Amino acid sequence: EARNLIPAGGPRFVLATLRIVKPGEAPFVRILLQSEPDAILARNLASWEIIRAQNSDIEVIADYAINIANDLTARLIHRHGFALQTPSYDLNITQLLDLIKRAPAHWFEVTLHQYMPMFHMEHCVFCRFLSTGTDSTNCGRPCEEHEITLRDRVGQKHPVKADAGCRNTVFNAVPQSASEYVDQLLASGVRRFRADCLLEDADQV
Repeated sequence: EARNLIPAGGPRFVLATLRIVKPGEAPFVRILLQSEPDAILARNLASWEIIRAQNSDIEVIADYAINIANDLTARLIHRHGFALQTPSYDLNITQLLDLIKRAPAHWFEVTLHQYMPMFHMEHCVFCRFLSTGTDSTNCGRPCEEHEITLRDRVGQKHPVKADAGCRNTVFNAVPQSASEYVDQLLASGVRRFRADCLLEDADQV
């Protein structure tokens, strides 16, 4: 998944790692480095360790899944060389502003718009229902051509996305927005923001 971050110098090419990296899956991270991105969004500490082992000086952004929920964690993450860090989604606005008061605001990239990932699974819904295959070697990659949603008991349709490791993430049907807090975040010194778009077309973005 690619991310475009917009600093003062213009757009950058930033790639995101898999949500989970298991033993033997380091090549999934190394291939990102081969693409020569401007930065990498690390969704787990295993990815960061693999990048560091490559002696790469590329910028690494700690994603929300690393669970940066207090200034102690923020300082630990900063000390280990992360260029930016995304605060945990577990924080409400009061807690987020408190975190930013206790650690330098320029360390943080705050997500203003996202579809909350509800769960991540090894089971591939695309392979199971849109293919007669059993795995990525014979499924025909229906995930590259089709969209799938899971309908819950109240009728909400939650989108399902497959990643490069053939794992599926189910996202909440309704995006969350922190746009009403932009003025407070700017006043606190935050200057880096992110919008995680999933279903939007170009005009909506």
